[in-house]
Amino acid sequence: MRGDAPERENLLKEILDTLGESDPSTFRHALTHFPPAVIRLALERVRAMKSIRKSKTALFSYLLPRICPRITQ
Repeated sequence: MRGDAPERENLLKEILDTLGESDPSTFRHALTHFPPAVIRLALERVRAMKSIRKSKTALFSYLLPRICPRITQ
């Protein structure tokens, strides 16, 4: 994904839109540390939640490392 800048930017926009955030620098690390499938699965789960205790961003950050082992095994 590192070489595919347009796809990375589209995924970053999807993250910002889903989480209701405006600062992309906060999420650029996710693009380099997690596969797109993991990021999209975390975003799907955030969208599916009916109630969130802290914030969408906190839930997204919590889900990423927990999903990744399942995808990469």
